[in-house]
Amino acid sequence: LLRLFLATEFILAIFIRQSPFLSNQDQWPSGLTELNRYTYSTALQTSDSFDTFLKGIPQKLRWSANYARRAGLQVTFCPLSECPTDRLRAFYELYSGLMRQKQTSDYYHFSEDFFIEHGCALSGHCELAEIRDNENGNLLAGAFFLLDETGWVHYHLSAATSSVMNRQGMELLMASALHRYGIGGYRHLHLGGGHALDESDGLSRFKSKFSTERLEFYCTKLVCDLGRYESARSKFPLKNPAYFLISDARGQ
Repeated sequence: LLRLFLATEFILAIFIRQSPFLSNQDQWPSGLTELNRYTYSTALQTSDSFDTFLKGIPQKLRWSANYARRAGLQVTFCPLSECPTDRLRAFYELYSGLMRQKQTSDYYHFSEDFFIEHGCALSGHCELAEIRDNENGNLLAGAFFLLDETGWVHYHLSAATSSVMNRQGMELLMASALHRYGIGGYRHLHLGGGHALDESDGLSRFKSKFSTERLEFYCTKLVCDLGRYESARSKFPLKNPAYFLISDARGQ
């Protein structure tokens, strides 16, 4: 009935990212849901100081954070409501440069306007964590953290230079966030997922190091009108034929 209703509304297909927190994929027929990847979260704790916090985390993470500190790295946080546009542009340049370096699909090359609009749309509900060069002030690493009114913080987008990663800077940035939001009264930090379902990729391994809970992330793909869906896909050359939604496949 849902498929028929959507088809009468000229909706050819829908793609749904199910919430890993609500298990709402269970409300769909099993044939319409697909395990996409695992996503990670961690319970936040309060502590008297950052040094006290570090004493309570696994030894390897504590070593990484202290290594970065001895290398002179420091993490600062700025609410987007107070963040100057030039700092958002600096983060965009770092992020886009990393995407080009990794030869990532153009699908993930967000525009500069996308980052600038974060400052306007998310305002006080998002913070930019930064690691800057102590000598010239250049941005070396950054990450967005979304602040949820239900007590959750969400690790959003991040980027870092290879030199900072070699100095364990991202481990320090994440540890600093866990401490900051724990003492700020938040209960959980959602780190998101990695790239591969088998968790063999570096991003999955990085996030799982900080997690206390591993969640299943499902997607639903529903074709509402097969004939018109296939006709629309064949009407124009597809830039990304592996993508399900027609606009994504066309590269729009």
